[in-house]
Amino acid sequence: MPELGFNFYEVDISDVVERGFDEGAFLVPDRNYTEPKHEEIRSVSEFQSCRELGGPNLFFIVSHNYFECPLEMRPVMKDGVQKYFISQKNRGPTIDFFCPRVFIQDGTEFIPAGFIGHHSTYWNTKEQRMDSPPESMKAVYKKLTKAIKERSTLVKSKHRAFFVGQGATAHLAAGSKLGGVFA
Repeated sequence: MPELGFNFYEVDISDVVERGFDEGAFLVPDRNYTEPKHEEIRSVSEFQSCRELGGPNLFFIVSHNYFECPLEMRPVMKDGVQKYFISQKNRGPTIDFFCPRVFIQDGTEFIPAGFIGHHSTYWNTKEQRMDSPPESMKAVYKKLTKAIKERSTLVKSKHRAFFVGQGATAHLAAGSKLGGVFA
C-alpha cells in the first residue's frame, strides 16, 4: 500500500483537504451510518464542521475522475441497532486519509501520526475481481503527497520517516510533542 506518514496540526490537515478539493475530489467520512448511504463533504468548512462535531479520523478521498465502483455499505449490529459501515478495499478505489486529532496527556499536547495512502489493489464490485487503481487516481495521490512534502519537514524515527507540517512545527516550538513512534 503506497503510504506517506505525517504529523499534522489541524491547519496542515485542512490544507491537504483543500488541495484535494482543488483536484475535483470530495471526502467521505468513515463512520457508522444509520442507513446504507454515505455522507459527502465538498468544502473545507464542511470538513471543519465535521471535525468540530467529533467526526471520524479516517476519510476516503473520492473523485469521479477515477471512481469506478460505488462504496460498499455493509450492515452491522451495534448495541442492538443496525448500522452501516464502508467496506475497505471493496469499492472505489479511494485514497485513504487518516488524520487523528491533537490530544493532551498529562498536560502535554501531542501531535499524533497520520497518513495518506491507497491500496495497491481493490475489489472491483462491478467486475467482481481485484483491480489496480487507475492512473488518474495515482496522479491525484502523487499531487497530494508532493504538496505535503513541499510544505513539511522530514523527521525520522528508528523505523519510519514522517513529514511534520508547518502548523505542527509552530506548535512543537511552543512545547508540543510528536505522538506515535516519537512519543
